[in-house]
Amino acid sequence: MRCGTDSPLGRIVSAVCLAMAVDVVWAQATGGTGAAADRPSSAATDANDAGTIDITKDGFASRVNRDTVYRNDLIAQRLVPVPRSERKAGHVYFRFHSGLARHVWSIATADGGFRYALGPGSVQQTRQFDPRASTEERQRALQARAPEMARLLEIQGTLPTVILGADERWDAHVGSSVASVFDLDTGRRWEWHGIDPVGVIHSGGPRWARQGSGYGPVDPVRPPVLPVTAAFCPCP
Repeated sequence: MRCGTDSPLGRIVSAVCLAMAVDVVWAQATGGTGAAADRPSSAATDANDAGTIDITKDGFASRVNRDTVYRNDLIAQRLVPVPRSERKAGHVYFRFHSGLARHVWSIATADGGFRYALGPGSVQQTRQFDPRASTEERQRALQARAPEMARLLEIQGTLPTVILGADERWDAHVGSSVASVFDLDTGRRWEWHGIDPVGVIHSGGPRWARQGSGYGPVDPVRPPVLPVTAAFCPCP
């Protein structure tokens, strides 16, 4: 079945392809369990949740509770409190970082802790945000808010990704689906080309700093300064 043809039938096929691809993402995120009819909708699950925060409003990060860990509802665009018992290892949450004295995005670990303090430019797959939405909700949101990403998904089977901005908001990312982290704790960068992260290094070492929309090396290797040798011409 070929997706993306520009004809009435092709558009129907594309919609089917998108639905199938979204189901694949859901299956990968949940281990393949749960039929569409059995999955709780994002709205139904969190309708009575107290303490949710609208992430689209300026200054949203200043309204978080220091002792609360949040998940990012990418469809409703809000932070939702999530108790420790519901956190999933490998997923991304918004938690208080004592060293930075503010909330940061971090990846949950199996022992109940967190790893990394994700900085601007970090890229994560949307399935890593502890999704609770149904297939239909996610499909509609993807088509409405990120048509380019939806097209990549339906044609290439690319996993949808989001990129972290300096304002702590995640935006649609059209590009490589490789997950990456710029760690504010260490200044190091990591990429996932498999199960384990791989460090990104430069000629001077592993530390980086944010420069514009990219990164620049910290303590890069500079060419050695050669000694200046004085030259004397013979005097007449």
